[in-house]
Amino acid sequence: FRLMFLRAERFNAKKSAALMVFHFKMKLELFGDSEILCRDIRQQDLSSDDLDCLRSGSMQVCPLKDVGGRTILSYFKMLKKYKHPDNANRAMWYTAMTVLKDEDVQKQGAIMVAYNYWSSIEKVTILRKHVEMHAALPIRWVAGHFCYDDPRLHFAVTGFRLLVLPTFAHFRFRTHWGSPEDIAFRLQTFGIPTENTPTDKEGFFSVPLCHYDWIKVHESRDEQASVPDAITIPRRFDVLFGKGNAKYHTGNLRCIHLVEMVAERYENTKRADKTEVADEVVSMIHNSHGRFLKWNNGVWTEVDHKTAREKVSHYFRSLRGEGRKSITQPTESSTAVKRRQSSS
Repeated sequence: FRLMFLRAERFNAKKSAALMVFHFKMKLELFGDSEILCRDIRQQDLSSDDLDCLRSGSMQVCPLKDVGGRTILSYFKMLKKYKHPDNANRAMWYTAMTVLKDEDVQKQGAIMVAYNYWSSIEKVTILRKHVEMHAALPIRWVAGHFCYDDPRLHFAVTGFRLLVLPTFAHFRFRTHWGSPEDIAFRLQTFGIPTENTPTDKEGFFSVPLCHYDWIKVHESRDEQASVPDAITIPRRFDVLFGKGNAKYHTGNLRCIHLVEMVAERYENTKRADKTEVADEVVSMIHNSHGRFLKWNNGVWTEVDHKTAREKVSHYFRSLRGEGRKSITQPTESSTAVKRRQSSS
């Protein structure tokens, strides 16, 4: 637990101690003076209004990491539902502290992506309280992206910069203005997957099923139910099954690179020996604490060795001929195609 605060402050003991004191001060203010101060917050500790805010999807954990292998936390002001601002703060506290149980998040930090559409502006007093709550969390924010669609919010965004940036040291903050489709394209240029963003090109929002699955999995864990194989956020070197942005996950790209390193030997060996070469690649992934994961019922589950080897063998087959380009180079997005056509 204490190591979490040291990692958040880059092992500065004095700053870590101050953060820990502020953390418990804020936890006391949000959850009261009880035995809850000495343990992790569970969903059972949240009130019905807190749970309604949690289920609203105003704060979500992206099931995929960015291209640098960092966890992404998304905020949607348009989806936020609460009777009191502390309902939102307690829901966000639970989400952030649950994510921080992952050691990779503590070491690599996290990415914040905030969406503010439909000219929805939070009151300054409420926003200050949210910022104060986040400052009490032992999480190291690496970068932040603020997305909005109304030019009238330019001045509000300037105020947001002045309010938030001084609170987070070494925090890279970028703003993105435009339509949801344009913003999705810009986020992708920063290596942020957008396929699970709860918005379509017309700007209509709906909470993705993966968010409800995340809540259900952690509710079961909080109740000490048996969910041994449930993985909500993959590690940096995990290899993911599936289509879409999964193939651009850091672990998948690394696996492709390993396949390329031994591809010549694979092609020059007999068919019976090709299995051994594929097994070597699987072992290299496992030796670097990587896993082969498949999306199943809202969580990532680890596949068996045979299925993992078949995934590697598929990469070897894809490297032949024109298949080599298709797995190593991302395809041009539809937005990029439209822009190129309009400029020509």
